[in-house]
Amino acid sequence: MKMSSQVLGAQLRNTNRERTQHMANNATQRRTGRQVAMTVVAAAIVAAAAGCNGTPTTGGMKTTVAHTGQTPKKVTDWGSLAWAVSGEAGNCETMTLGRVFIKAGKANPHHRHGNCDELLYLISGELDHYANDVGRLRMKPGDVIVIPAGVTHNARCVSTGDAEMIVIYSSPKREFESVPHAPDTAPK
Repeated sequence: MKMSSQVLGAQLRNTNRERTQHMANNATQRRTGRQVAMTVVAAAIVAAAAGCNGTPTTGGMKTTVAHTGQTPKKVTDWGSLAWAVSGEAGNCETMTLGRVFIKAGKANPHHRHGNCDELLYLISGELDHYANDVGRLRMKPGDVIVIPAGVTHNARCVSTGDAEMIVIYSSPKREFESVPHAPDTAPK
């Protein structure tokens, strides 16, 4: 069956218009996702500052600004951690906030924090996050997971690029206890 050049041209224009609209939608979603990520990160930092410094506790802390790019970074075989706010840094008496990267295909060790809850906000990449109370959960950019104190957990980066996240703990000095690998399913 032969098509006229007018019909073929109209089909190509429609296909190109759809492709252009699809690309524009994807760019808007990426930009909106990054804007949301930065807003959440900024809100977390403001919340950390308010929670740490809004009403002085025993040490009379003052409002402060910290940047994860200017704090000591701990590099591991699976990624890196940089703590911007903590009791150890001397800029918070109630919580810890840090920026964590997990390399593509790598996982942090199974562990738990006996003295604090953990909140993790995924900025980029994709994670399979295991927690012994619920099993394995897939996380995508913009997802937040709340891990209660004492729950064994770990995260594996399953994206082709590294995963970047902000983590917040409900203690200025989080405990970290390595735990032997647990089964990857939730208890029955």
